[in-house]
Amino acid sequence: MLDCRLPVAAPFMARRFLKIFFNFLIFAGLIGWTDLARGQDSTRAVPDSTAGARQKLSRDLWLGKDKLDHALASAGLAAAQFYVLHQEFEMSDSRSRQIAAGSTLVIGIAKEIYDKVSRRGTPSWKDLLADLAGAALAIGIMTR
Repeated sequence: MLDCRLPVAAPFMARRFLKIFFNFLIFAGLIGWTDLARGQDSTRAVPDSTAGARQKLSRDLWLGKDKLDHALASAGLAAAQFYVLHQEFEMSDSRSRQIAAGSTLVIGIAKEIYDKVSRRGTPSWKDLLADLAGAALAIGIMTR
């Protein structure tokens, strides 16, 4: 009979690949999901006008639907990552919490940079704070 064991480093490399791939899919999905949730076509270009940008920023409410979207998406991302890291990859509670919160915030920052560079959205510090609140809420609930 053939011995079909994987090398010792294979599980670690597979886990690392899955983590990177999982984060990439989440980021790519969020870019399209936010446009879909708002009922917008992500291929539509936003006009480059200072007056239009000021008007968009004036509608950037602290308790608007966009902030709820950011908080819920970040909470879902953080909770899913924490679960996968802690339960499936058997990482420690504190390490899983750090990685889940950190990568969720990196995804939120990347989304705001994408909004700025692509001009398809409006970058906002309020969105980042909503991302932080959602991630903190999820991590707090998951770790009790």
